[in-house]
Amino acid sequence: MPLRKSERWAVGLTALSLALTLGYHAGTARRAPEVTVRAESLARPPATETLRETERINLNTATEEELTRLRGVGEALAQRIVAYREEHGPFRRVEEITRVNGIGQAVLENNWSILTVEEDTT
Repeated sequence: MPLRKSERWAVGLTALSLALTLGYHAGTARRAPEVTVRAESLARPPATETLRETERINLNTATEEELTRLRGVGEALAQRIVAYREEHGPFRRVEEITRVNGIGQAVLENNWSILTVEEDTT
């Protein structure tokens, strides 16, 4: 049974639409998004490799730079730790670091063995 003229137009337009859609998606799928990775973010080893086994970081005396050596702590978190210490006084227990906004249980657990809260004797 032959198709009517209107049915042939409908089939042709559907085929054309499908071809254009597939062509568009195939063309956009080949273009990968640009990703920029800064070299210094790759160069920084984990905290356990930058600290000797006997080294400890005292939460009550550490500078921002020293705090960035902790695994999972960058400049912004280091600044928050120092600000929290200045506002609330010295830490009495290592676990209190989780009171700093942005410091969670994972950061505490990843750095447990190198953190201390000794009194500042200066």
